[in-house]
Order: sequence, then structure tokens, then C-alpha cells
Amino acid sequence: MVKPQGLDGSKAIAGVSGKTDTPPLGENVSNKGDIEKLIIKYFGKDADMAIAIAKAESGMTSDAVHVNQNGSRDIGVFQINSCHGIDSEKLKNPDFNIRYAKELYDRNSWYPWSAFNNQSYLNYLYKG
Repeated sequence: MVKPQGLDGSKAIAGVSGKTDTPPLGENVSNKGDIEKLIIKYFGKDADMAIAIAKAESGMTSDAVHVNQNGSRDIGVFQINSCHGIDSEKLKNPDFNIRYAKELYDRNSWYPWSAFNNQSYLNYLYKG
């Protein structure tokens, strides 16, 4: 995975004009309907695909953690990898996790997500 700049504090992030520090965690929701609303809020026209990716990655579960063979961990709704150096608790916050995922997406499209690469997201695209 490519280490992006943005929510990690190195550059301003989308929607947070002039800020270079890590933004507040934001809304901490666990209800899947509320998580879906946050994905729609941040991903806009790409929300359907983002929701399918999140469902395939974590089942849209905010505290999901997967330990990889190399010892790194994928955390939260979008299973952001620990290689990015972000505190696990921040990544378990849905608002923060989704905004960080949007940063990754804006820089790398869907390629950082295994659900895209192995096409498992297709099982969730346009399904409830």
C-alpha cells in the first residue's frame, strides 16, 4: 500500500481548508445505516462503489481488525492498514476512517483495497 498524505497531518485534507494537523475524529457511529450515510457524504457520486468496498472489507463494522501475514493490521470500516502509522483507535472511528479512505481513493483509486483487486466487492454492488 502507498502511504498517502493528508489526514496523517502532512497536508491539508479535502473539506478542511487550511488545516495541516490531524482533524478531530468526527462522528463516532456504529449503526450501519449511519455509516452508510457518512460514506455517501464523503464519497458522493462514488458512494455506491465505496459502500460495496466497505461491505466486502469489513461488513461496514467500525471496530473490525484483520491481522495480515506480515503482522500489519487492517482496521475499521475500510480496513486501513497500520502501515500508515495512524493510531488504531482513530481508525476505529467511522468518520475518520471513511475520510482517510477517501484520501486514499483520491490518490490511488480503489487499488489499495483487496476487495477491489479480488473483486469480492461485486457481491455487494447494488445489493442491500
